[in-house]
This record gives sequence, structure tokens and C-alpha cells, in this order.
Amino acid sequence: MKFTKIYKAVSLSLFVFSIAIVVSAASFSFNTDLKVGMTSPDVKMLQIFLNQNSQTLVSSSGPGAPGFETTYYGAKTADAVRRFQELYGNEILAPIGLSSGTGYFGSKTRVKMNNLIMTGQLSMSSSVVSTVSTSNNNSSTNFSSTAVPSIASLSSYGDSYGEEVIIYGNGFTDTANQVLFGEEYFVTAKVRSDGKSLRMVVPDISPGVYYLAIKNENGTGVFSHVFTVLRRDGSSSSSTGSVNSLLSPEGVQSSSNPSEVSEIFSVSPSRASVGDTITVKGMNFDSSSNIVSTNFGNISGVRSSDGEKITFKVSDMDLSSLTPLKTLNPSGTELNVIFDVVTSAGQSKTFGSFILNYK
Repeated sequence: MKFTKIYKAVSLSLFVFSIAIVVSAASFSFNTDLKVGMTSPDVKMLQIFLNQNSQTLVSSSGPGAPGFETTYYGAKTADAVRRFQELYGNEILAPIGLSSGTGYFGSKTRVKMNNLIMTGQLSMSSSVVSTVSTSNNNSSTNFSSTAVPSIASLSSYGDSYGEEVIIYGNGFTDTANQVLFGEEYFVTAKVRSDGKSLRMVVPDISPGVYYLAIKNENGTGVFSHVFTVLRRDGSSSSSTGSVNSLLSPEGVQSSSNPSEVSEIFSVSPSRASVGDTITVKGMNFDSSSNIVSTNFGNISGVRSSDGEKITFKVSDMDLSSLTPLKTLNPSGTELNVIFDVVTSAGQSKTFGSFILNYK
């Protein structure tokens, strides 16, 4: 079905109420692996527990910070998990021959986290707020801001059609806030009960990188943040919301033998600048025909001398669309770079990520 570029605003008032649910840490247990790109309630609980230790803090402000935990497993969550793994390296990393954390929340990391929960070392009760919306034409919330809308941060900087993203900022009105995807598309977002954030559902538009801005009755804000619309995973409707290959070449088939498929174990550095080189450690990489598929384009012909390590330069990605950010944010803009590796056996089982400081 052809996509209609203009999303019509729905003139329906919503009555939004919140239900506070107190979750006892001792009653919670992680039972599934978590990785970059996933969206799950377990991710929010993971962030809550990680934020109880200053050494494993997900973020000091904005999405992922204490009190602002999200359900999205991005680069900041992966970095916090990596620090958690290294903090308990003798129990998590040493048994499998690793000295550096991977950022992948797998079985050994889960066992250690669950042990800390059950022994009361992570015993703080946390209030998890679930927002439920029901129609009520007689109810409204009044946010009287007259400032031009602006975006401070996003709960996710890349996701696929139908997934929920929270936009934090200022100047939002109680109705008709439009999220502009460049100058071609927009989608209406619902203001949340705090008046300082919007709930946006990623629209069904072509995968790619878009500049975002907010438009409402106060005016149109600047295009200050970048969001990547990812391709949907047509093979699964899993509630975890794991995404498919970002911009991988069409027609790539996965090997019928899972043991041949590549896997990403670690990415370093976890924070990089345009001039840096990224080192990826894993397994089953091809000797010369690897493709690093990122949300900023594909890098072809990446070599691996041992099948366990590849490197690529940040500058090899297509960053041309980001040039306006140098003027908008002279001090630099932090972007979440997500990638997988495509080999002759198909795309990698896991994603890698790092935070790019673009300036």
C-alpha cells in the first residue's frame, strides 16, 4: 500500500492516567538475553539495577538516567553492561577467556545480576510507572508553554516502524505536536503527563537517516537531532522489538548452518570521534568480503586476518547528511551508531554499537 506522506492529526482528546506499580527487586529475575537494538520491559529493569551503582550508571541525565530509564537497549545501556561485566570480571569474563566486557547481557551476566538481586545487594524498591490511555472527550491536560518547541534528547535514536520513542524537550502544547522527519514527512505525537515529553510512534517511511524537529502552535523548532528509521524484521513479530539489518544489501541470505554465522562480541572504543578507528571482536568473519552495515551506510570489503577481528574507520561511513549539525550544535552532537556485519553466511547474529561525538 502506497505510503501517504502527510499524516492527518486526529482530533481526539485523551485522558491519560498513570498507575504506579511498586516492584520489589528481590522478586525480579532476568530469564532472557538482552542486546543492542532490543526493546523490552526487561531492559528498563536492567537500567534501574545498573543505575544503583555509580560505576555502572547508564546515563547521568536524559534517557537512561535514574528516574528516566527506558525499554530500549542502546549504546549507553551496552556500555553500562560492559562496565558491570568488568566490575565482576572474575565471575563473568574470566571463565570464558575474556578480559574486556562485551556489552551483551548473556547467561553469565544474567546469573551474576540475578545473584545480586536475590542476595539483597540490589534490593531497592523501584517505582515503575505504566501509562494507560483511554478516550475521554471531556478531559484534557493544559500545558501553557508558549516557547518554540525544542528537542533535548530521545529515548532511542534509531528504531523501526510501529515502535514507540519518547522525545524529551520543551515548548510542547497539549494538542497537535507534529514531529517533522526532514521536510517531507511528519507524524503527530501525544504529549505525556509531565508536559515535557512526547510519545511518538515511528511512521512507516523509507529506512534512512532523518533530521527531527517539532512543530506546533508555538512555531517550528530547529532540526537539531538525527533519527534513523530502521528496516522491520519481517521474520519475527517478537514483542522484544529486535530490529533487522539496518541498511544491509537486499537479498542477503543467512546460512543454513548457524555455526557459520558471524557474531559480534565487543566494540571499542565505546565512544568515538570522526577520526577514530573502530575495532570489532567476534567470530566467523570472512577474510576479505565483510560488509559493515551501519545506520549511516555500508562499508564494503572489510578484511579480517583471523576471522575474529575487523576494523573500520568512522570516516568510512556516509556522514554527509550530518553536516548541518556542525552549525546547529558547534560543541558536538552525540549520535548512536548501530551496525551489524554481513558475511558470506549472512548477517551477524548480534549488533554492535558505539556513541559518535560528531562535531
